[in-house]
Amino acid sequence: MLPDETEAMIAVKVLVVGTDAARLESLSRRLTAMGFVCRTAPTTPVALRGGLLQSPDVIAAVEVGGAWQPVRRLIENDAVERDGASAPVLVVADGVAPSERAEAMATGAANVSDWVEITCLDRELAGRLLRLARWRRQAVENAELRRRCAELETVDGLTGLPSHRGLQEYLTAEFRRAERYTAPLSLILIDVDRFRSLNETHGYPWGDRVLQAIARGLRSIVREVDMASRYGGDEFALLLPETDAAAAQVVASRVRAMMESLGQTRPSSDGEAAAGPAPRITVSAGIGTYPQAGVATRGQILAAAESALRRAKDEGRNRIVAHTGALAANTAPARAVEAQTGADPDAGTGWSG
Repeated sequence: MLPDETEAMIAVKVLVVGTDAARLESLSRRLTAMGFVCRTAPTTPVALRGGLLQSPDVIAAVEVGGAWQPVRRLIENDAVERDGASAPVLVVADGVAPSERAEAMATGAANVSDWVEITCLDRELAGRLLRLARWRRQAVENAELRRRCAELETVDGLTGLPSHRGLQEYLTAEFRRAERYTAPLSLILIDVDRFRSLNETHGYPWGDRVLQAIARGLRSIVREVDMASRYGGDEFALLLPETDAAAAQVVASRVRAMMESLGQTRPSSDGEAAAGPAPRITVSAGIGTYPQAGVATRGQILAAAESALRRAKDEGRNRIVAHTGALAANTAPARAVEAQTGADPDAGTGWSG
């Protein structure tokens, strides 16, 4: 009969391993009667691998007379991990000397975590197994939590796009590839013009909806090999492998046209869309491309795109600027790129959002 404290853990899976088939069967029946889900496996490599692939919560290794075959076989077969947490091993001892027990526990061989005599009471045996199962499940939950936290750091919660960190990781990999194959790589940084002012005027729920709509629009524009990300706040980024400056200009123009046609309405206090004309939404964009004069490293392509975006903002917003060698000197080639967008050179008064 199942002890009281094990009633909440009747789904614990135990893999019983050892060299003596009779002992394995006896212990399995005993554990099954207590409510555990048991499977037995002799110490042959094929049998152990099959048992380990079932992802047991705990492994019960029946050691007889200090032979140590089950533990040694577990070491040789590398007791597999599930979700970053190895199954703990409970040694069920039959005729093993205390000195051997102390040595095994000191070394922690094969993830040995606890020890019990095979002649112990059912309540003690169940308690030892449950303690290890709880430890294992907590370890699995912690591993999943770490994975989710890592994912949250690379995925923006509002838009579902990769975050700034995700972009940095992708940029590192793509820049290495571009260097290896001498392939072009372009980065477009996009900033919503005067977004802070629009947000304050129309409300933050409206602002969130705008950002989500932009994310959907960017996904529809980019290719599968490209990355659209939320760079931060009201800034977005497009990373375009195998894309030179001219092709990146075309993509940026598509983004700008998409923004011009983006219809948004101001939500009222009860969440319903309010009547009235949609506010005009425009963006400024800066393009950095590798390889190019002054762009020979991963950091320089970022700096080039940021410099071009600043120029787009400073020169009036609602325009696209591509970084060139002459950009810093404010020469004609840089202004010629701006003129291609058809933006009003007098729009805006500076970079304020």
